[in-house]
Amino acid sequence: MRNTFRVLFYIKRTAPRRNGDVPVMARITINGERAQLAVRAYVDPALWDVRTGLAAGRSAAASELNEKLLLIRRRIERCYETLLARQAAVTPALVREMYFGNDRQQETLLAFFRQHNEEFGRMVGVSRSKSSYYKYRSVYRLLAARTFRSANSTNGFSPDSTSTSPGNPRTRRTRRGSI
Repeated sequence: MRNTFRVLFYIKRTAPRRNGDVPVMARITINGERAQLAVRAYVDPALWDVRTGLAAGRSAAASELNEKLLLIRRRIERCYETLLARQAAVTPALVREMYFGNDRQQETLLAFFRQHNEEFGRMVGVSRSKSSYYKYRSVYRLLAARTFRSANSTNGFSPDSTSTSPGNPRTRRTRRGSI
């Protein structure tokens, strides 16, 4: 199946800034589906050419804006091509998400630390010491245990946190102050 892909730039005349400039928007169209995004650029409405979707004229501001829009168009097209190579069904919303970087899965601290320790372990004896590797492993285990405890606690606090009950020796007050 052939996809129709198009990127159009337009101005949003209904939202002018105090100086009169209006925001430039992009519309991504794939097979009739649309998605809009703000490109974080502003232009004087008198400089905008609706037919070309670019700023008209040869002023420095117009040239700078047109260069920025060209880079944005190329980046959107690259996102589209990447998604098309990865999967068969590409929607404008997916292209927009990839453009803004929201398609990446966030890595947890434990996953990052585990990967660091694996790479560090491979370098032991080459450029890293064994004792440092053991320390990193120990820190990882402690962090994992603490994360597990706090995730499994019922009231949102970890079990080893101090409570204010009078029977808890950690919080009992003495005449000289707290322990």
